[in-house]
Amino acid sequence: MTKIIGLKFFRKIDRVSLRQASSAWCALLTTLVMLLLTPVLAAEEPGSLDAQLSPRDSNRAAIGQLLDGLHRAAAESDAQDYFARYTEEAVFLGTDASERWSIAEFKAYAAKPFAEGRGWRYDVVSRHLVPTGNPEIYGFDEVLSNEKLGLCRGSGLVVFDGARWRVAQYVLSMLIPNAIAASVGRETVKALEKVGQ
Repeated sequence: MTKIIGLKFFRKIDRVSLRQASSAWCALLTTLVMLLLTPVLAAEEPGSLDAQLSPRDSNRAAIGQLLDGLHRAAAESDAQDYFARYTEEAVFLGTDASERWSIAEFKAYAAKPFAEGRGWRYDVVSRHLVPTGNPEIYGFDEVLSNEKLGLCRGSGLVVFDGARWRVAQYVLSMLIPNAIAASVGRETVKALEKVGQ
């Protein structure tokens, strides 16, 4: 209640007094009122943004930070941070049909480019989180932009391990416009025939 009255008072001061009066007395009075009401208004506000979030919104924020950090670590070739964001049993599925890697296999693949500072950069265009029946498991899908591959989709599962959110599965796929999907499909078939798959 105090907050509402205080806000109405500030609005009235803003509309009437501050627009019409330019005297030092009015400025002093306004400052005094603000100093007196600030502790009351501050006491009614939650201490942090997390305190204002529901558990579901808090999960969404933490998952967003997890995935944003994953992309940042890859772009910075920070293998330690990047792989710490996955569970020990996580699976990464890349754009090639042969790329279904355990974390150990994915670390081996990424070791050289990360050591040479040639991580990969995917900028998030959009992201959706999908709650499951279990509040400690979320699905996600995100549209990503990559300089070499164009638009891609990252999707997968994140799990809360009791201490923090981690990626349990990440699937990276290229987004092919429908207008060229048939020709890309034909090229894919040709390429697979050449390698004998």
